[in-house]
Parts: sequence; structure tokens; C-alpha cells
Amino acid sequence: MVKTNDYDKFVDDMWFVGDSDLGELPEVAYLGLCIAGEAGEISEKLKKAFRDSGGKFDSMAMLHEIGDLIFYLVRFAHRMDCNLNDVLEANMAKLNRRRKAGTLRGSGDSR
Repeated sequence: MVKTNDYDKFVDDMWFVGDSDLGELPEVAYLGLCIAGEAGEISEKLKKAFRDSGGKFDSMAMLHEIGDLIFYLVRFAHRMDCNLNDVLEANMAKLNRRRKAGTLRGSGDSR
């Protein structure tokens, strides 16, 4: 099992784009585009699975896309001065508050 702090270090060690490689594009903008692209690849695989295979998709291919998405999300979190554990704890706390308040479903960040 991978520990979150080990994955945080892995992402930083594997990061391949330095600020000089991006020209005028800030790294956070690049990461946002990477996140959108990977989420789009997941959506595309789902679309094709439902369109072409009756909803059956390649679990390993999906696992790889989810991994790519997580990689960019973790790097983005680092640029926001937090780590994967911070993100997971904050998300769990938010969802637990919403469950307790009976507002898991609905809209708005402040519910």
C-alpha cells in the first residue's frame, strides 16, 4: 500500500515540467489543462464504452487514466501549498459535515 506522503514525494520527484519549459504559461494553468485533459480522457472512455460496448469498459485502461488524473491533482495541490493528505482530510471533513447536516445532495459549496 502506498502512503500518501510517499506519493507526494513521488509526484515531486517525477515532475517533468519546470517553469522555464512553459514559457509564459504559469504552471498552475498548465496543471489545470492537464487535469481537464485527463478527466476528458476518462469521460471519453466511458462514452465509448456505453456507445460501443453496452457499458462495459476496460478497467485497467480506466485505472491508468485515473492514475494520471491523480498525479496532476496532487501536483496542483502542491502548488496550492497542501499535500495529498491535507486534501483527503479536508474532503472527508467536508463530506462528514454535510452528511451530519443532511446536505450531501444539493448545490452550493456552503451547504
